[in-house]
Amino acid sequence: MQIKKMKFSHHIQNYFPNFKVSLFKTINNKNLSLTYSVPSKAENLNEIIQWPTNIFLILYTLVDYTDKYRLLVAPQKHFKWDRNNLNTLNLLAKEWDTFFGGKPLALGSVLIKHLNVIFKRKNFNQCVYDLINSDSGFCSSLFFVLLSIDRAFEDNNLKKFDYDELTNIEVALLTRMVMKDLYDSSPKNSEIALEPNIADNDTRYGFVSFKSLVPQSGLTINNLCQNLTFIKPSVKPQIVYNNTKNNSKRYNVLLLPWPYEIRDEYFSSSKVKPIETDNYFDFFSYEPMENYSELSKSFMSAIVTCMKRVGQIDLIVLPECSLSQVHYDRLRDLLYEKFKDNSPSLLAGVYGRTPEGVGINKAVLSFIGASGDFDYISQNKHHRWFLDRDQIRTYNLATQLDPNKKWWEDIGVSRRNLVILDTSNGVKLCPLVCEDLARQEPVAQAVRSIGPNFVISLLLDGPQLENRWPGKYSAVLSDDPGCTVFSVTPLGMTLRSTGSGFSPSRVVGLWSEPNKPSERIEIQDEGIGVLLELSLSETQCWSIDGRVENKVIPKKEFHTTIKDEYSDLNSSLIRTIFLKKS
Repeated sequence: MQIKKMKFSHHIQNYFPNFKVSLFKTINNKNLSLTYSVPSKAENLNEIIQWPTNIFLILYTLVDYTDKYRLLVAPQKHFKWDRNNLNTLNLLAKEWDTFFGGKPLALGSVLIKHLNVIFKRKNFNQCVYDLINSDSGFCSSLFFVLLSIDRAFEDNNLKKFDYDELTNIEVALLTRMVMKDLYDSSPKNSEIALEPNIADNDTRYGFVSFKSLVPQSGLTINNLCQNLTFIKPSVKPQIVYNNTKNNSKRYNVLLLPWPYEIRDEYFSSSKVKPIETDNYFDFFSYEPMENYSELSKSFMSAIVTCMKRVGQIDLIVLPECSLSQVHYDRLRDLLYEKFKDNSPSLLAGVYGRTPEGVGINKAVLSFIGASGDFDYISQNKHHRWFLDRDQIRTYNLATQLDPNKKWWEDIGVSRRNLVILDTSNGVKLCPLVCEDLARQEPVAQAVRSIGPNFVISLLLDGPQLENRWPGKYSAVLSDDPGCTVFSVTPLGMTLRSTGSGFSPSRVVGLWSEPNKPSERIEIQDEGIGVLLELSLSETQCWSIDGRVENKVIPKKEFHTTIKDEYSDLNSSLIRTIFLKKS
């Protein structure tokens, strides 16, 4: 039986299924003009390539499919890449910038020349392996065009949408967003994010997204590009921007490891069974009981203590399932009431129930958006927690949950998404919820592709020790993509993790950053939180084509316990302290 070869036209149709070879015409500076939004059902390739990230999608997935990105560091007879090619990349990136500015490319454009080598009519009927292995110049032109698009999106050309100084690419992206909103009749989401796909293919086939870090070891497709990447359709990327103006090279994080006490009755056999199981399996629910009055007092007390110590808090973090949605919203409103558009971002694990009674477990992140409002975005947990006999013993839960059964968390599993918060001083924050740190699929592929520089994992777990599972999986991400990872858990869980013979622990966090041993974050007696003072250091990241860009990595300088020193402060005094600091 003869195996059918993947033709170039078939590869394009994987992402633009209505593409017809017969409609294509040779590219010139008259029929190549910027189009802000191309229909995913477009039939004419001349129309499809008028938005550059569509070209990136076609070429990036081609070198991934064929495994030919390795040619950049493992040359063959028909192709060799050298550093002199970087000069050509820079020239092509300038042509792309002109194109994004809406101006026609010049006669004799080098960029158009390379595009015509790639999209030559006779190429569409050829096997992609034969094309990329041929001496026709296809391989060279492919890398020049692919990498020049990536180069055009260098971070210097994306200034976080500062409306006083927009770049050509930013104007094009914003115009594209407006046009899509005008013609998109689907319901709008109240959560604020850039469109998840900056290409025009149907997202059932994947997403083109922005990228930050490049792994500095190994040889995978993630080593290829600096600024753009492709995400498989199983995970939806959502990038949001914190509009708080902050050019500081410091970033201060307040961890509140709530609840401080976790009682037996917070765990129970669930009344809702998401799926039918036999007697060997069952479902449990976890719902802590909160005293909002006490929460809000210690919340503001911790904030004031931190402000008096370091002047500004950038992020407040609470562990998995630390707040109900109602109490999260109250704390969020309290922050905005006191601090307005200087409010620190608030990241917390939130629990609840759907109208059908199914459990909810998600990370919710609030931040100052482009309008100056306290916007929010959420990310559901991707994997259910699984409690077995050993964990039931460790957490002393045998009176609540039968240790002879295996217990699944009673949450739903919805569409997987991955949130990235991009700040003006270079932090790319990515929350994960418990099991999502440990499971390699599907979200780990997206994390490694996008390369955030700061992953915070919200856990409902025991002491955060380097030899336990959070330490092992954090170390993997610290190597690839090379990010800092901070895992956090409630003090109440570390204190009750004594069933295996260990003493109560106050280690509520584990800090892992590249090229350094992991560090335990312990809260002292009578502490209500931990303040982490970070520096935002630049490090060089190389891609396999020889380009190097400076990338920000959060590094911890100090951490100190915060005690409840100001719980009796009235709100006017809190406001006065804040105004003095601002």
